[in-house]
Parts: sequence; structure tokens; C-alpha cells
Amino acid sequence: MPGDVESILLVGGEELRAYGLQEKVTVKEGGKVEHVFYDKKRPDFRQHNAATASAWYAEILKSLVTELQRKGVSATAVLARGEEERRAFYNELADALKLRGTERQQDVHGFLQAALEKLEQTETKAQVATN
Repeated sequence: MPGDVESILLVGGEELRAYGLQEKVTVKEGGKVEHVFYDKKRPDFRQHNAATASAWYAEILKSLVTELQRKGVSATAVLARGEEERRAFYNELADALKLRGTERQQDVHGFLQAALEKLEQTETKAQVATN
């Protein structure tokens, strides 16, 4: 639910941006109450620094690694699957990690794809280091 959103993390390529959503204004009109959380025109709106965004992303990646381990599969193995099988697995991961797309579930799949590719790079580096 929109009222339950506490923060937003935008991931694009190597760029990460994080925003904390704090209720700024409550407007009552008749029986309707409107809560405004984000308005970039307001001077009190601030984007979190890059370190905060990186820390948030690292937590998501850590949760993803934990879920992959629980399922007994590596990022490389997931990425090697066919498109249909990968899509079904992404749905399972999204449910387990409580990730939701604002407009399309395909956005979550793209996020998971990028996260798994990042984890695959880490797996590859670890394999090279052990050889």
C-alpha cells in the first residue's frame, strides 16, 4: 500500500539513488485525508547520499544471496535458465523478497536480472581467485 512505503531505491546501471519518504504534509478535505510524502519543489526534500543508496542496495543483494542459498541455486545457474523458467523463478524471488513493481511486474524482473548479473560477477571473481 502507498502508505506503507518508507523509502525508494533507484538502480540504473552503476548509478544508485535513495530517497527516504517522510510524511511532510497532511491535507484534509471533507472526509478525505491526503498525505504528501514527496514533492521535489519543496525545500525540505533531500536525496540520501550515495553511501546510503549503496548500503540499501547491498542489503537487498544480501537478502537475494540468502534466498538463492535457501533455494540451493547460484546466480549463474539462474541466469542460464530459459526465459520462461527464469520469469517464474523471478516471481518466486520477488514474493520472497517482497519486491513489487509500481506499474509492471516486468520492472521487478529487470531489477532482479540486474542484481543477479552483479552477483554473477562476484561469483566469477570468487572462482577465479580460488583457482
